[in-house]
Amino acid sequence: MTGILLALSAALGFAASAVFARVALRQIRVTTGTLFSLVVGAAVVLVIAVALHPSEFVQIGIIGFLWILLYSFLNFPVGRLFNFTGVQLVGASRASTIISASPLFTMVLAISIGGESVNLPIVLGTLAVIAGCGLIVSQR
Repeated sequence: MTGILLALSAALGFAASAVFARVALRQIRVTTGTLFSLVVGAAVVLVIAVALHPSEFVQIGIIGFLWILLYSFLNFPVGRLFNFTGVQLVGASRASTIISASPLFTMVLAISIGGESVNLPIVLGTLAVIAGCGLIVSQR
């Protein structure tokens, strides 16, 4: 139950951030908004991580560190820049709906890199995501 509540809280946070980004991006450039959100977010997460798990910073192996580095580069600066640019160009609701296509890419990468297996619910869920994104993109 805790995991579900945390996931719902994250969804609420992502939804609110898209709307707040849309409002802010009327006043500033996308790159400025991206940089500011990354610096503030990194500072907050660093303080929380060090406070809750100080010993884990010295226990990360080189392979784990490289995966975290790759993830951090793709998710935070690149993903946030593209996310904010999409929000600025098409609006918060359309951009967030299209960004919700991430399960499609997650499925492909989880199978090809993570060694996960495919089952019927995953395939059906992925097809539903693709259909939903198609409906949103086709609307004018």
